[in-house]
Amino acid sequence: MPREGFFSEADVKMVPECSVAIEKAYQMEQVPMHQHEFTEIAFVARGTAIHHHVTTDGTHHTDSLIQGDVFSIQKGERHGYDACGTMVLYNISLRQDFLEQFRHLDVLPGWNWFFGNRTGTPRVVVHVPVGQRTRGMENLDRAVAEFRMRPLAYEIMTTSLVVDFLISVMRSAQFLRPSVEEEMACILDAITIMEENPTCHFSLKQLASKLNMSVSSFSKKFRDQIGISPMEYLLKIRLLQVQYLLASNSKSMNEIAAESGFCSANYMIKLFRRAYGITPAKYRKSAALNPSK
Repeated sequence: MPREGFFSEADVKMVPECSVAIEKAYQMEQVPMHQHEFTEIAFVARGTAIHHHVTTDGTHHTDSLIQGDVFSIQKGERHGYDACGTMVLYNISLRQDFLEQFRHLDVLPGWNWFFGNRTGTPRVVVHVPVGQRTRGMENLDRAVAEFRMRPLAYEIMTTSLVVDFLISVMRSAQFLRPSVEEEMACILDAITIMEENPTCHFSLKQLASKLNMSVSSFSKKFRDQIGISPMEYLLKIRLLQVQYLLASNSKSMNEIAAESGFCSANYMIKLFRRAYGITPAKYRKSAALNPSK
């Protein structure tokens, strides 16, 4: 068992031949403040929580978390959770030699979000959209199984699956989400509702009603916390789903539009081109030529 308030490499079962450790676990209702002698990446697989995080310069952040959120806790920082009885976390522990081995990934925007100097930088929460999240969870589940069972060459497979996940998360700034204060957690409830029901044609009134708020109050609080309106965010969710479906299968435009909540393929194509400056068909061709896209 870890000593009070501190997790060592031995506590997370790190071994010399593997610079990564990973587990997937339900959390207690409250996880007291603690620190690690390694860097941790936490990915919320399910549920919600309030996260308290103190960086090495003494800055204290408190965020509400929902499924799909990813963040880092660097070596020597302190953090803990409240109201997390429903939360399931992937905890990815990274030893310093992992960070040195993959230092070339610092060309990705997210490298600095997770591993860079915290001084003077805002708290970063990356929120992974549903499509990418599903693939990420599949890879992390495989990594958990490899690390637990430890078959031959498990250290290579575990590390490869973790790196695949980290690259997908760190690659794009479109995943960034502003910090949301505890008293505004209802705004994240709205995001969860949108993500879990991608084909529903929500109106602003319907979303506000689900949170027992007036339309004006809901709209203002959402924009204040997230930076765009609820309907703009809903469109962002749908277009990210379109991107994922275009790159991952050969479904028709009509099928993709229906699965992403658009009333027609023509309308989806129009909005996709307006947002990204390229048609869905050209995006699919580009993704096929460049699988890492």
